[in-house]
Amino acid sequence: MLLGLLALGLALSQAGSFRARLEAALRTGGEEFARVMAAQDRGQALCTQYRDRLPPEVLGEFLAEQRALI
Repeated sequence: MLLGLLALGLALSQAGSFRARLEAALRTGGEEFARVMAAQDRGQALCTQYRDRLPPEVLGEFLAEQRALI
């Protein structure tokens, strides 16, 4: 959730049409929009858990998963 709020703060600080679209989505999106913004995939959750410093026993598997996505 913290990442979602951080992204929201960053987005709202930017000028232009993106900000207008984001503000409109916030007004009309409600709970579902907030749920989607707060959801993290496994990679994001690991980076949040280890503060972007994955331990060696987790790093190898994480990198293999990410390479498979390319």
